[in-house]
Amino acid sequence: MNEYRIVDELAEKRRELKISQRELAKRCNMPQSTIARIETHQISPQLETVSVIAEKLNCNIQLEDKLKNKWDGCKISVYWKDELTAVVNIKNNEVFIKKFTDNPMKQFFLAFDKIDIAKLSELFETRCWERGRADIKDLLNKIGLDEYDPIEIVKRTFGVSYNDSIWFKFGDNNITWKKLCPKGEKYV
Repeated sequence: MNEYRIVDELAEKRRELKISQRELAKRCNMPQSTIARIETHQISPQLETVSVIAEKLNCNIQLEDKLKNKWDGCKISVYWKDELTAVVNIKNNEVFIKKFTDNPMKQFFLAFDKIDIAKLSELFETRCWERGRADIKDLLNKIGLDEYDPIEIVKRTFGVSYNDSIWFKFGDNNITWKKLCPKGEKYV
């Protein structure tokens, strides 16, 4: 698999530089166990994680071209309460947004019709817990994640926020706003 070849190259570079997994983990602000699991192919790395590792090892790699985007072919429905406001389709690291409302209060992608996967991740990070929280590892573990991946976090939490009624549905499921927020208008 292509992603593992890149991981192997980065592990070799780490060894050449005589940097321990512990030191690399510290530089990357992630658990050593995550570095070890990535290097031994126990988990599939996220593009963002591999980018951070490559940056900390001073490797100049065009990762978007080398790693297959795990979100390729993904469809994301964007809702305001139970009203479908946009559909997002991901293909070849490009994100295509079809909007169904002009109401800016119901829009998440107000200024965009097409973005790249990195921009989607950046936008979705606004719907996630802060990276630097002291309890971030515990929060990620509660939703079954080992690493901070904004798109995966939004997929698992539906991107609900306390300050608006916008949320996201990946693929087909029967979740509704009332099931997500049974006690009222906003997520609390």
